[in-house]
Formats: sequence, structure tokens, C-alpha cells
Amino acid sequence: MKQAELQIINGFNDQLKVVVLTFLLICFSTMGFAQSEPQVSATVDTFQIKIGEEIKLNIRVEADSTDLVIFPEGQSFSPLETIESYPTDTTVIGSKYQLIKKYGLTQFDSGFWYIPPQRISINEKPFFTDSIAVRVNDVVVDTTKQAMYEIKPLMGVKKPKSNWLQWLLIGLGVLLVLAVLIYFLFLKKKPETEEERIANLTPFDRALEKLKKLEASQYLIRSEHKKYYSELTDIVRVYIEEDVHVSAMESTTDELIAKLEMLREADKLPLENETIVNFKQVLQTADLVKFARLKPAEVQVKTDTTMIEQVVTQTKEVLPEETEDEKLADEFYAKEMTKKKRRRIIRNTAIISTTVLVIAGFIYSYINGFQKTYDTVFGHPTKPFLDNEWVNSTYGAPGIALSTPEVLVRQDSVSVAAVSDEIKQEGTFLHEVKDAAFKVSLHSVVYKEPKEVDIPKVVEKAIKELENEGAQNILTKSEKFNTSGGAEGLKTHGSASFKINDEMVNGEYAIFTFAAQGVSQQLVLTWTDDDPYAPEIVERIINSIELKTTI
Repeated sequence: MKQAELQIINGFNDQLKVVVLTFLLICFSTMGFAQSEPQVSATVDTFQIKIGEEIKLNIRVEADSTDLVIFPEGQSFSPLETIESYPTDTTVIGSKYQLIKKYGLTQFDSGFWYIPPQRISINEKPFFTDSIAVRVNDVVVDTTKQAMYEIKPLMGVKKPKSNWLQWLLIGLGVLLVLAVLIYFLFLKKKPETEEERIANLTPFDRALEKLKKLEASQYLIRSEHKKYYSELTDIVRVYIEEDVHVSAMESTTDELIAKLEMLREADKLPLENETIVNFKQVLQTADLVKFARLKPAEVQVKTDTTMIEQVVTQTKEVLPEETEDEKLADEFYAKEMTKKKRRRIIRNTAIISTTVLVIAGFIYSYINGFQKTYDTVFGHPTKPFLDNEWVNSTYGAPGIALSTPEVLVRQDSVSVAAVSDEIKQEGTFLHEVKDAAFKVSLHSVVYKEPKEVDIPKVVEKAIKELENEGAQNILTKSEKFNTSGGAEGLKTHGSASFKINDEMVNGEYAIFTFAAQGVSQQLVLTWTDDDPYAPEIVERIINSIELKTTI
């Protein structure tokens, strides 16, 4: 019996030891785990600043050397703005690393603001800092030293200068290049060559000119009598063909003399018999030189040359004068040649001009695209908005700061709500291009009582206004929207059909609604689907929204 009791007691002691050991192991493992858990904290160097001053936010992380730590980047500190992200400072503390990341933050509106909790990723596990409240104070102005003035009325401003002067200079440069090309290619007289000068002479003068050159040649010195007599007879034969209109180049000596005698008998070419005889004698001598290798004496060569000159001269003298019909025909021919030359110049000028313009058009189209080139030449309602300088201004009180292609104009119309007793202040500003269904409308309302604004009701009113303007088939979709400054609002957007010149055109719209205690602010944008420039314009306007919720 005693032995059984001792066994029971020993068994209980063993079980108690196991429980105690298990408990101690759990405690030690928990302590080890707690010690290895990364530590994250955030502090600021000051809790209050003046408008625009810098707050330094320090995020401190204690982690192992093998941990992957990723700090927040970008505008994750809204409503405060990030001025600068400083490099991470690393310090070794025992077996751990202490990482300190500094950020420079600021705010340009007075009041109490909260730096939101920041997400730090450690080994892809998120850790969050606490939010920190800071106060932004106004700059104190001593009104006894700084005089106060009334708010100035709206003033007209000049439109920004367009780049018409640049285009004018480019156009003048192109015209100058065209003028230079036309002058040098067509209008400028090129210096005549010797062959062109001789060709422009009359047949008689050309024959005498060639005879003089032949006499001055070196043929006889080099004993080239055959070449000399060949050119001598060719000169006179060509002259007879051109002025007498007799086939002389292809005729033999006897055939040519026979033709001249027939013309003399017909009294069409009254040459003296002696002239014809002398001419025949020279032609026969030339035949002997060319075919029988005869080499006449120098005296005979000169005599033959003089005879040929006399034949040319006497033929010119006995040629009958041109009749009136022949003169008119020559005059008509000269005029036709002048007209033909003028038409050729005009045609070539047109071809060069067209070619230059087409090449310039292709280059411009290649750089900017065909659609933009077409709209530049023929115009587009919204294209100038991207080319011109934009206007940055604040509208309403409280205001919305926008960047727009044109300044928004205050509207004098009074809405239904304006006649009620609820509204303290209201303003509507508008810029619209009706031919393109492009509209930028801004509406701000301050109520007499600082109550919560019914945002769906404000949106419904804006959509109703679009319907009153002729919009149809309006589809809506709503989502949250945050400005670059951190202000939160409601974006209502979708498709619709807009009325342009009694025709319905498919398009899109976007309504941005912001509300605070007793204040509503709304921006309405509309545009058509076939406007290639509207998306870029709208995106630029949306990205420029800056909201003020206090008066």
C-alpha cells in the first residue's frame, strides 16, 4: 500500500516538473520574440509653426541588420506638403540597427492639422506610426504700421501674346528661299557661251563669223586642207539652206549649182552669172581636195575663201524682202515663244513652290501628327487652348484656384436657390465654347447656417442644369476625389449627349463637388468624344484644382 502511494506521488511530481518546464519555455520564447519585434516611432521637432515654415518629422525604426525596411515616399503626409525627403541615417546599437528617416513638411493654411499615420514596411509586414497634431499660426500683421486697403475690383487683363510673329518670320523665310530659287533657276540670265552667242546670230552674220574663225584657224599651217575646205563649203551650204531655203547640205556640187541657176531664171534669186561660176569653181576645188588629196597653194586658198564670202554677201543682197505675211508670221512666232517661256517659268515656279510646301507639310505632319497639322491649317475650336498661355486664378469666396485656357467670367444670373433665405453668398464663373460643347463652370455657395451640406442634392442640381441645357442620355458614376493639396471631394462623371447646332453629339462630363460646414464648391467640365485636344485640357484643369474651405 505504501509502495503504491509513493508511486502516485512520484508520478505527480514528474507531471508537475513537465508543466513548470513548459511554462518556463513559453515565457522565455515570448520574451525572445518580444525582444526581436521591430520598434517604430515618430516625432517632430516642433508642434507649431508659422505659415510656410518647415516641420521636421523623424521616423525611427529599430530592426535587425537583415530586415528589409521601406519608408514612405511621395505625398503621403497630406494635408501637409512634403518639402524634402532627407537621406536615411543608420546607427548600430548592439546587435540591432537604428534607422532614422527625416522629412521636411509644411502647410500654407493656418489651423490645427494632423500628420497622418505613416506606413513602414519591414520584411513586407506593415507597421504604422501614431498621428501627430501640429498647429500652423498666421503671420501677425501690425495694422498700425501696415495700412489696410479696400479690396480692389476686377481688372481687365490683356490677352497673352500669341506666337504670330514667329510664324510670320518662318513664312517670310520660306518665301525668301522660294524667291532665291526662282531667281537663280529661271530669272537670272546665265552668261552665254560662244556657241550660244553664234547660234543667236542671224544666218548671214553667223556665216561671216564662222568664215573669220576659219581664216584664223591652224588648218593650213598643219596642212589640213581637207578639213579647211570641208568647213568652208559647209558654211556656205548651211547659209543657203537657212536663208535661201534650198536643200544644200545633201546636194552634190552639180545639183546645188543647178538649183541656184533655176532660182535665178525664175527671178527668185537674181545672182550674177560670175558669182555662180566662181561658187561652182570653189566647190569643185573642194571636191578635189577632199577626194583627190589636192593641196592648193596658199594664194588659191585665200582666193577661194574670198569668193565664198562674196557668194554669201551677194546672196544676202539679192534675197527678196520679207512680205507682210512673213513678217507677221515671224512676229507671231516671237510672241508665242515669249508666251511659252513665260508659261514655263510660271509652271516651274508653281512646281517648286508646291514641292517646298508639300515637303514642309510632311515634315510638320511627321513631327506633330496629321490631325494636328490639319487643325493648324484649317482651325479647331479647342486647339488654341493648348498653344496659348493659361490663366491661373482663384474664383469665389471661399475660392477654388484653377488653371484654365481662358479666364472664367462671372455670371450675373440668379439661381432658384439664391432667392431663398438659406444662402449668404453665391458666385458662378463660366467659360464655354458652344460649337465644341466645351465648358468650364465653377459654382460656390456660402449658406447662412453652418450646417452639413447635402452633397447628393448638390450633384443632382448640377445634372439637372445639364439637362436644362439640352444634354441627354446622361450616365453617372461617382467616386472619391482628392486634390493635390489633400482636400477630399466627390467626383461624378460619365457620358452624355450634348446639343451642338441642333444636333446631338456624344461626349463626357465631370463634376467635382466639395463641401464643408455651410460651404459647397462645385466644378463642372463638359467636352465631346471627337475632340482630340479635350482630354489633355481637362486633365490639366483637374490637376490644377486647389481648394479653400474657409472665407
